[in-house]
Amino acid sequence: MEKKKITEGMTGRQKAAWFWYYYKWFVILAVGLGLFAVWGAVSVHREYNKEYIANVQFVNCETYTVDQSDYFDRFLNEYGYEEDTLIGVDSTVEVNLDGGGQSSASGLQVLAAMFLTGEMDLFISDEPLFALECEKNAFADLRTVLTESQLETYASSLYYAENPETGEQVPCGLYLADTAVCRTEQFYRAEDSPVIGVASQSQAAEEDVVRLLEYFMK
Repeated sequence: MEKKKITEGMTGRQKAAWFWYYYKWFVILAVGLGLFAVWGAVSVHREYNKEYIANVQFVNCETYTVDQSDYFDRFLNEYGYEEDTLIGVDSTVEVNLDGGGQSSASGLQVLAAMFLTGEMDLFISDEPLFALECEKNAFADLRTVLTESQLETYASSLYYAENPETGEQVPCGLYLADTAVCRTEQFYRAEDSPVIGVASQSQAAEEDVVRLLEYFMK
């Protein structure tokens, strides 16, 4: 009733001015909350609609350097991927084969699960760990991934391992010591002899995997 008495006799413009004077902060707050809700919904929608083309697992790397690098952003730009395209990168796993204790055992268990479920597409580690995973037949034969021309190009960098079932020497990795991974990005030291391989259970499109391998070999 008091409100009605105050505004009684006012014109429409006067009533609007009075309302704005007394309630503008409530209106601003309500609008702000509404915009925040819309922004949140849009952000969630965009996040769920981002496409991960591959998952790359670094092990025993310089974690901070990997996390701070725009290495994969440059890859996506160079190959003309859409803005919402992403590459999953994990650099948190460490495995010390020289008596690393419980943490190393846990790291090996994590890797075993990821290889089994296809949660990683490309795997990079120092040579001793890569060799250990090769014994488990964890990597794809690169002859089924790369063309003959590409294999010839990378011939001096090919890493061979014995197939535990057939005894055949199979090219299943590529040395990265002479690439930007060590020279400029410094994800690893060259003396670590890092090797990259394609997980045998990889779910990524072959075209994306090949592009990433080419990029890593620069």
